[in-house]
Parts: sequence; structure tokens; C-alpha cells
Amino acid sequence: MINATLTTREYEIAGLIASDLSQKMIADQLCLSPGTVHKHNANIREKWSVKTSVGIAVKYLQTLEHPKKFVLASLFVIIQSFIIFSVDTYEVRKVRTAKKIVKITYRVKNYV
Repeated sequence: MINATLTTREYEIAGLIASDLSQKMIADQLCLSPGTVHKHNANIREKWSVKTSVGIAVKYLQTLEHPKKFVLASLFVIIQSFIIFSVDTYEVRKVRTAKKIVKITYRVKNYV
């Protein structure tokens, strides 16, 4: 089995990586330092012989007895993608200096 060599904490972190959480978000959720999460991430990659977070997610999903657990998360991602790509304009805020904030509005072209 793939997860036989992972510790319980590493397997938990692999699940959170598969849920598309950043290392900082995982650290906040598990009350760990970001450095600890980074080290666990490196250990998982080494033990599972993968190079990316996508590889970790694939291996994690292969270890699940019931992969349907991620159906709801996948549906949520699809809804988010639809919301993102259906917007005509979006705003980006960039900080130029510590005192001045510049607001930029982009117009998305419809290529349909």
C-alpha cells in the first residue's frame, strides 16, 4: 500500500495538500509552523517518489478506500471556476508604496 511508509501526520498533510491548501493554510489549520509543514511535504515527496503537489494528490487519492469523498470538493472547484470565468471585469490591487494603493480594473474580452 502506498501510505504504508507515511506517518499519521504526513498522511493527514497529504490529504490537505490534495484538498489544494497552501502550506501556510495547512500550518494554520493544524497549529504547526510553516517550516514543519514544508518538511513534512518534502518527506512525503521523497517517500512517494513524486515531484509536485499534484503527484501527492494523485497518490493520496489512490490510497483512499472511497474516493467519492472528493466529489463534493470537485463540485466546489467547478462552481468556483464557473464563477471566475463568467465575470466580465475584475479588480487587482497592487501596493506601489507603503502609503499609496493603486486599483487596476481589467476588462475581460469575450472570445465566443
